[in-house]
Amino acid sequence: MLSPNTNPIDRLNLSENSIQQVSSCVQNRLGYLIDGFRIDDCTTGVTLWGRVSTYYSKQLVQEVVKEQCGITIVINNIEVDLPDTGCVRCRESFI
Repeated sequence: MLSPNTNPIDRLNLSENSIQQVSSCVQNRLGYLIDGFRIDDCTTGVTLWGRVSTYYSKQLVQEVVKEQCGITIVINNIEVDLPDTGCVRCRESFI
């Protein structure tokens, strides 16, 4: 965890080094949960991209990024690919 006096991310200008550090942390802690993870900076925080199999995993990735970046504003564009159970009623409940 970063020290409270460390501001690893300038929210308006996320450095390539900071992006790499956060990406590495997510891959090390959650790599088995997410495919194609990418993080981009924006004027208010960061935007997350990738694919996971559950909504819990999507939230978990977001919480790890918030913890590592020390920010509260995250745009979570991670897509959830729900497993195909063959049950039409189950799939319809997620639409």
